[in-house]
Amino acid sequence: MSQVVINCPSTHKDIPTGIDLDKAAWDSMKLDQGATQCLWCGELHVWSKQQARLEEFAVAEEAEVSEETEQTEKTVKLEKARKSEEAPVVTERLAASN
Repeated sequence: MSQVVINCPSTHKDIPTGIDLDKAAWDSMKLDQGATQCLWCGELHVWSKQQARLEEFAVAEEAEVSEETEQTEKTVKLEKARKSEEAPVVTERLAASN
């Protein structure tokens, strides 16, 4: 089984679309347009069959995507936590100035 893959126009990295097919199904598939949320830049990429390809998606690449996604999620959580810690300080400063 292979997966339909497209390329991110911003990062130029491969993006798995989540569509798993064998070659016969890919060859017979009629697809005018698809859309995939990019793992790398976060944008929604609209694509056609001509822009996509069928490829065995290596386990190592999937692990890399998973690791990078996990790191991004950790960064977002840390940033939210940092902002929530700053909010009481701002409130205290405003209260002290009044």
